[in-house]
Amino acid sequence: MSNLYTLVEAVRRVESVPVEAQTILKDVILETLYRKKSAACFRECGERIALLEQAELAIRVDAPDVAMDFLGRNEMIKRLDDCGVVGFKRNMKLEDLVLWCQSEHLDICSMTNDIEVVVPHPMLERTRKKIYIYLGRKLENDEYYDPEKERYVEYPKGAEYRGMMGIFNSEHKSGWFYKDDEINRLLEKYGHLRCPIWDGPKEDFRD
Repeated sequence: MSNLYTLVEAVRRVESVPVEAQTILKDVILETLYRKKSAACFRECGERIALLEQAELAIRVDAPDVAMDFLGRNEMIKRLDDCGVVGFKRNMKLEDLVLWCQSEHLDICSMTNDIEVVVPHPMLERTRKKIYIYLGRKLENDEYYDPEKERYVEYPKGAEYRGMMGIFNSEHKSGWFYKDDEINRLLEKYGHLRCPIWDGPKEDFRD
């Protein structure tokens, strides 16, 4: 597909939706790109998913088998019982139960209609990984154990310690810096940079 989003365009669309919807998109990418799932599933997130659809960042798909897998065997058996379905072995493995439901032509969609099954928009194919990194740096922290403080200390995700102090956004900051890359420049553009960009040699940073 020749008209895939550039990173700049993808971030522009991400920043057009609320943070609550951005966290849904991050989870969708996590499930489909990193955990190799065919889709991500959610409950009671319809409004946020609709915003992602409007921004052409994600798509709801009709995949009742995926919804069944998300619910798990015990929940699906309960739902089959509630619908008065009989004839299946209650000790079936989940994958066998899914196949049995399909072979019986059961209306699985109606039994799983409270589950939203979501995939990234195809136009994100080239930029999914960088969008995931962007959202991680924007929204999350990493942590390390500080033996002097005898506790774990948080720092902005993706930052590295340069052992220097300074002023950033009118506040005293410890020596955490971001490397100079396109993701951090976009975070800076949208006002989400949480520590300075290192202006020293690039080789000072891990890849």
